[in-house]
Amino acid sequence: MSSSDDVGVEMTWKSEVWFALGECCFYLISIIWALLVRLILILHTYVSLWKVVTQTNDEQYWYLLGLVLIQLGELIYRVAVCKGNEGMWVCPCFFFYLLSTVPSIWILELDRLEQYDQISQNVTASGVALSSVQGISIPIKLSADVWVSVIEQSLLFLLILCRWILPRGEITRDQLSQLLFVYIGMASDIMELFVLFDEQTVRNDKVLVYIILVVWSISLLQFCLVLTATRNPKKARVATVHPTESSAPTKGKKKKDILIMCLTTEVWSLLVTFLMQDGPFLCVRLYALIRYTLITYNILFFTCKNLLVVMLLTYRLIVLCCQNDEKEKDDDEEIIIGQQEKKDAIEAADYDNDKPTNGNFVSVMNVN
Repeated sequence: MSSSDDVGVEMTWKSEVWFALGECCFYLISIIWALLVRLILILHTYVSLWKVVTQTNDEQYWYLLGLVLIQLGELIYRVAVCKGNEGMWVCPCFFFYLLSTVPSIWILELDRLEQYDQISQNVTASGVALSSVQGISIPIKLSADVWVSVIEQSLLFLLILCRWILPRGEITRDQLSQLLFVYIGMASDIMELFVLFDEQTVRNDKVLVYIILVVWSISLLQFCLVLTATRNPKKARVATVHPTESSAPTKGKKKKDILIMCLTTEVWSLLVTFLMQDGPFLCVRLYALIRYTLITYNILFFTCKNLLVVMLLTYRLIVLCCQNDEKEKDDDEEIIIGQQEKKDAIEAADYDNDKPTNGNFVSVMNVN
């Protein structure tokens, strides 16, 4: 083997080693970020549960720490199997984090509403001086309010921040930046739903209280979805089919086209936003507004905002469906044109085959 061959083999070996080292470093960094994010989420879950135990003086709530085991299991799977990379469509760590933390927020919110009722009943029934109420009850109430607000708002901030520092996986940087802006917009509206609890009539309606908490919890599931991810469309096919094939679209083809449209456009993200946030929020706020005549600035503003967003989402969905119908019509026209062109080509070829050549024409004349 010549010296030049030895140098080439050595360069190839070094390049492979550097490539392997770079790949290992990339996986190591992804695993570190994945570990850091999940440890932060587990810590927040623990703090939320600790506050529940200290505020309710009930040690049995520590059993809810068993839900953290699900987060740890997802952490082991993500590190060992997926090398720290996240999925393209869903984020399981956020789902298990919400599953472990939302029950604590429910307990804190219900306890805070109960404290509201007790304070209002004590003040109106016993006629205690305002100074003593301020000296004993109000600081405790404010402390509980601050804790609950901090836990709720930090939950949303952590969802946005952790989504930013999580390994991107299969989504692009452009999709990630869009997703973060979408999360910020969702979080601002989600937090304002609890403004309804400031009204005494809403707090007295226990059914409405649970409905608000359920709607709020469902809206948080949006953070588990990558609303900016779309499936890459396939390359355009050549519009040439056999003349015997029917150009009319079949029922199965229509269903397939509808499914592809939902995966290749923002239709599914619009439907998720409509069904999990703006639609339910609008219904809850309209019910509270009409049922209890709550004419306040915040309720009126966010009700009008949800109504406008629902109208815009509906309009956008109609536009996308119309665009899909126009695209199908264009595809059908291309198929028909392709059929006609192929038919003309076949007829021209048959005509050329049947047409006698000059030599054959001369021989025929000589025979005659």
